[in-house]
Amino acid sequence: MGFADPGSDPDQPEAINSLAQMVIADITFDREPTGNATEKLYAVLSPQSFCVLAHLQYATAGSKDANGKQVYRLACGVPLSDGEPPSKSSVEYCQQLIDKYGPRSLSSDKSKNPNPIKVTDVVWSTRFRTKYSVADTFFTQFGGNKNGARVCLIGDAAHIHPPAGGQGMNLGLRDGVSLGPVIAAALTAGTSAETDETVRAHMALRRERAVKVIGVAKVMAGAVGMSPGVRERFWWSPIDIFTVRDWVCWGLSKSRWIRETIAFKFSGIDEP
Repeated sequence: MGFADPGSDPDQPEAINSLAQMVIADITFDREPTGNATEKLYAVLSPQSFCVLAHLQYATAGSKDANGKQVYRLACGVPLSDGEPPSKSSVEYCQQLIDKYGPRSLSSDKSKNPNPIKVTDVVWSTRFRTKYSVADTFFTQFGGNKNGARVCLIGDAAHIHPPAGGQGMNLGLRDGVSLGPVIAAALTAGTSAETDETVRAHMALRRERAVKVIGVAKVMAGAVGMSPGVRERFWWSPIDIFTVRDWVCWGLSKSRWIRETIAFKFSGIDEP
């Protein structure tokens, strides 16, 4: 059974963009950031990276560190040219990402920010490479034998998505919830070719859903991260393609309906 990126082109991999690898970290600063006090959200798109920082606003244990400081969630793309991110990001590494790719108002460099702000602690961090994979089939029989045990693949065993939007979790939950009645009906009816075909058809539908969500995620990652394929399609544009991207993203963000629709489709919960 194969497990690969659906529709991938080895000569033009979609992963070659500013979202190819990312660092996510919960950090604290030496003082409360200012400049966007209403929403406490900072986002910067650049030709090299994509950097977002937002405060954890809910009154949970994770919204404050051991010293009671406000914790901020940092998500930043690390270009492949910068090398592989560390397995655990240090204070210095997070500061470098913010200084290089983040907003000027959060920079520790006095030449960029007259009121420099510094990262004081990394509460938690992780790294990941943007990958998409899906199994060739979600239903098979053990050992390839028609008399073998029936196997249904769901969740991460069936499909892999980037962590953004909770796609894998949402699809995994839907896989399990939708499969329950199908298995119950199959057990009640007993083993037969017809029963197998019913389960097979259901799992084929689940695979179709996973591939569709991967497609949506690729389009968004390619547009925001500016994959080579996207840049090549707009070679003729007299305006820098990154400028076009920034204006389009800014315009789309002004519509609540568009924001919610994109989030709904990106999360993988727009269809049963």
